[in-house]
Amino acid sequence: MKISIAKPTDIKGILGIYGPIVEGSHTSFEYTVPTHAEMRQRLEETLDFYPWIVARNGAEVSGFAYASRFRKRKAYDRVCEVSVYVHADHQRIGVGKALYEVVFRILRRQGMTQCIAGISLPNPGSIRFHERCGFREIGTFMHIGYKFGGWHDVLFMQLTLSDRLDAGPAIPWHSIGQKELAKLGIAK
Repeated sequence: MKISIAKPTDIKGILGIYGPIVEGSHTSFEYTVPTHAEMRQRLEETLDFYPWIVARNGAEVSGFAYASRFRKRKAYDRVCEVSVYVHADHQRIGVGKALYEVVFRILRRQGMTQCIAGISLPNPGSIRFHERCGFREIGTFMHIGYKFGGWHDVLFMQLTLSDRLDAGPAIPWHSIGQKELAKLGIAK
């Protein structure tokens, strides 16, 4: 498995993973699969500041993970939300955990202190996965997402990346040098 920063050439593989999730589950609250152009815009906007990485098994994208802004207020600048998606054929073999571990290393280097993950319920597998990655439950929003004819709760989980108390600003992922990114687990 090779992990690298996502590129526009990865969008087809990303949509190959994400599309079936949108169409067949409540894991995503989107109703329609994003177009290639929409996903490209998301990728570019995310990579302006946060990491978006992919895992490859040969040429195939087997999973992806990214971070995003948690809230727009300045006080939240060192907190982010994270997501990970793994192709159905590559689940339960460590792809998701490997992706998260690399994302967390990058986020720590950026100066992020907390990660938030939102999990639409029911989803016991995702809850167990996040617990194994060190997340803890912090609260549930009841009946917050409507999809497939029913309301779904969303459980929020939190991972402390750093207990740094200084108030220095977070830095964009791309300000980290190539050599340091390689040390964090990102292939060229």
